[in-house]
Amino acid sequence: MAASGKRLGTDRLLVDAYSASSQRMNAAAGYLHERYVGQLRLDLLLSRTLVIPDTHFLDGRFFIDIAPPQLSDLVGRGVHNRILPIEVRTRGHGAPRRRFAAALRTFLLRGDGAGTLNGFTFNAVGADADRSHLASALGQTPEQMLSACLAGSDDAEVPDRLARFLTDRAPTTAHDDIDRLAEGWRRWIEAERGGLLTTAAWGDGFDLATALLHYRPLPPDTLTTGVGRSTYDSVVQMVQLSRHRSDLTALLEKVRSDRPGLSVDEAIDLETIDRWYSAGRHVALARQHGIRAIASSFQPGRTPTSYTEQATRRLAAEGIGTDLVVPDDLMSGLVAMEGSEFGRFSYEHDEALARLWAGGGPDEARRVVDPLLRAIEPANRHQGTLLTGLGVAAGASAAATAPISAIVSAGLGGLAGIAALPAVWEAWRRRSVVSRVIEFLTDRTSSTSSRA
Repeated sequence: MAASGKRLGTDRLLVDAYSASSQRMNAAAGYLHERYVGQLRLDLLLSRTLVIPDTHFLDGRFFIDIAPPQLSDLVGRGVHNRILPIEVRTRGHGAPRRRFAAALRTFLLRGDGAGTLNGFTFNAVGADADRSHLASALGQTPEQMLSACLAGSDDAEVPDRLARFLTDRAPTTAHDDIDRLAEGWRRWIEAERGGLLTTAAWGDGFDLATALLHYRPLPPDTLTTGVGRSTYDSVVQMVQLSRHRSDLTALLEKVRSDRPGLSVDEAIDLETIDRWYSAGRHVALARQHGIRAIASSFQPGRTPTSYTEQATRRLAAEGIGTDLVVPDDLMSGLVAMEGSEFGRFSYEHDEALARLWAGGGPDEARRVVDPLLRAIEPANRHQGTLLTGLGVAAGASAAATAPISAIVSAGLGGLAGIAALPAVWEAWRRRSVVSRVIEFLTDRTSSTSSRA
């Protein structure tokens, strides 16, 4: 496909990298802050508004730990009055500027008549055993107990009451993790009330079954074991009735506990089902909130190892998505920029950005990338390295081992002074490659049948 036919920019974007589970894994790897500052800046160049579901804020380590004014200073647009171009979609029936507290009151409620709470897995809880224990305890707790705990509370009281409720359900869970959650909740409630955080009401029509079986179908030959195929059939039945990820987690945990001697192929099948479910859920969230573009992340430079990576990259080959690869030096430069520099750049290049957000492709991206490279070169030089540029692929092969062609390129030389780099910075530089497929859902006109 011709490069001119590819779109990159969009008005609103949903990115899988900001899920609470992704934040937990990045926190465990030790580069949470730097990774998300760079990714947020990249995504806010590609989109006018970044849309993030409420649980990514309620339970995400990055968003829980960072102070709202600091986030605005780091990734906000503008010179003086910094604008945080993030929209958090919240459940519940809260009034404007009170939606975050309403989401806290309701996100543990199943809403399906089960009578017990959602066995929500809190990713902000560090230890695996603590997360599992708390989720199990919540799944056995009557909904009336939460309602009684929060009855009569004003918005400012909700974080502490909910934290005490969680501690009472699982007393052995690390109290520091729950205290951290409560502190983050308090900050974001105040940020929303003060107008720093933009929230919008949760959309209707979360059709998980259609997303999984129509938009992200699992081909018949993907699962190779009886355990995998029978588990898949159970999941298909489950999603007709349940939209809670905790139900999938519980189902997979039961399969694993019932079969402690899983073979390698059986374990791979269960992991494939988990990833397939996550990919379909990503699509369902986008459709629910009226988002026309989603970005799916993967590690570039190698043959994809999971079904979801293979399927995602095929979207680019089929002309449905755009394969975007951002090399480490560009990302490290974005991270190294002062927040004021990033804000000024977005202010001074607002017209070029607006054209990109209006569905622009490589030409519009180049008008943003070229001055961006000039702006971040000093930051990269300060860290002892030079930029190698930005590549946006026109498509991907069926094997999808690498982009077919670079249509935006601004090579400024090779790496320099690596030996002199601090060890922490070099480790970050090596990890900071970002590769995504940006998919425009309205382009999906064909229907693909799911496994029989």
